[in-house]
Amino acid sequence: EPYRRQRQMCIRDSLYAYENHMNTKTLKEVFSNRSYSKVIILVGPEGGISDKEAKILNENNFIAVSLGPRILRTEVAPTYILSAISYELEE
Repeated sequence: EPYRRQRQMCIRDSLYAYENHMNTKTLKEVFSNRSYSKVIILVGPEGGISDKEAKILNENNFIAVSLGPRILRTEVAPTYILSAISYELEE
């Protein structure tokens, strides 16, 4: 039961970087609308997240976020995302 509660909380606060989704939000939009105590961010492989994987993520309440017009390498994307989040949240 505690695992299920923790898992549900994390899923509500989960994002994934997706460049092919028409309904993606920017990180600025996501973080300006609410405050997060915990965030999970999923970054896909070099080829990107497939439509099938995106559908599964959406069904599990992940939020699709755009990283802007750039396509980043898998090893660079987390650093970019953390920098963008830091910029949005720090005063």
